[in-house]
Amino acid sequence: AYAGAHLIDPRNTLFGGLRVEYSHLTAWTCMSGISCEFGMESRDIKQWSATYTPSPEASAQLPDLGNVTLCSIGQMSVDSAHQIAMSEVKRLIFRPVEPMTLEDLDRGFMYPMRNFLSFAAMSSVYPTSVYLSIPGGAGHANENDSDLTEVEVLFRLARKTSTDVQKGFALMDMLFYLQDVADRFQEVLAKWFSMTKELGTALDAFFAVTQNPVLPLEHRFLNTVQALESYHRCRMNKQIFANEEHADLVRRCACAVSDKYKEWVRNVLRHSNEPTLKHRIVELMNEGTVTMSRIGVKPNRLKRQAQKVVDTRNYLAHRDVSRKKRAAKGKELCAITQLLTYLFREFLLKELSFSDDEISELFSRNQRFLFQTRQIREYFN
Repeated sequence: AYAGAHLIDPRNTLFGGLRVEYSHLTAWTCMSGISCEFGMESRDIKQWSATYTPSPEASAQLPDLGNVTLCSIGQMSVDSAHQIAMSEVKRLIFRPVEPMTLEDLDRGFMYPMRNFLSFAAMSSVYPTSVYLSIPGGAGHANENDSDLTEVEVLFRLARKTSTDVQKGFALMDMLFYLQDVADRFQEVLAKWFSMTKELGTALDAFFAVTQNPVLPLEHRFLNTVQALESYHRCRMNKQIFANEEHADLVRRCACAVSDKYKEWVRNVLRHSNEPTLKHRIVELMNEGTVTMSRIGVKPNRLKRQAQKVVDTRNYLAHRDVSRKKRAAKGKELCAITQLLTYLFREFLLKELSFSDDEISELFSRNQRFLFQTRQIREYFN
């Protein structure tokens, strides 16, 4: 539903921009324009004053998409003569290159941005308020704000209110903050949105887990393996043999059997040039140097652990009873899922141009990683 304007055809209405607030966005910035001074006598406050100055804005130009600006809004409420409340809210303002429908704004900006904040906060993130701008006049997205009619999108929150979400949320659990990318805000966001197009399937599988903290462990494992497998398919070794060599091998195998089985052999070997899941996991573990070095997994155990991932995936996904005894379960399955999750996070950080040293520092200060590392080591060493 919409408030602020009557839209005859909401599905096809073009909007010139939006402003959106997300859960954890304000906390992620770690900045506040509110300052207080107190006059003390003994232990009693005799006088105090508070001032508010908006925090500096941060902007990024997203190629072929538009401009996004992170800004601050101060809020104050006077409930009575004896109670005053001040707060600061961070919001994102997005101006597309060309007007877009709400569906395109959601798919092109709000959804990738939500995933970025979820990745940074290592927590479920969702929009808490959305306002759309309808261009006036010719309807171009770059018209003055005075020519824009603002429409509020009314929606039911999937979870609790933003205030309730903050309860039990620790800043030290965040992977990185705005200050970690402030000097390259443009570069990081541009790479993230570009990466969203290239790694769509992998990111969808990964954030289906992040956005659903109550997802059963078995599903978290399967989604994480799928994310890593898809990432490997996009970014790493895609073939075992050169195309010509593989085609020759298939031809030789087909020639070695009777005509009755030739077609069957060709069908069986058609996709045999792709690396196996075990091969992919081993290669990913070898490439994830920061995660693996901090966990301390010995090189001679990589293949064994990769085989454990394969046995568990095949049992859970295909109910291959021959793998049941070898499949991980309970605390072992939890440890493997955590390891694979941090592997994927490391690869995403590298995609955003974080160096190994920077990633190591981010992991070192992350309380959740330090706690889970101790659990993972019990099962891998």
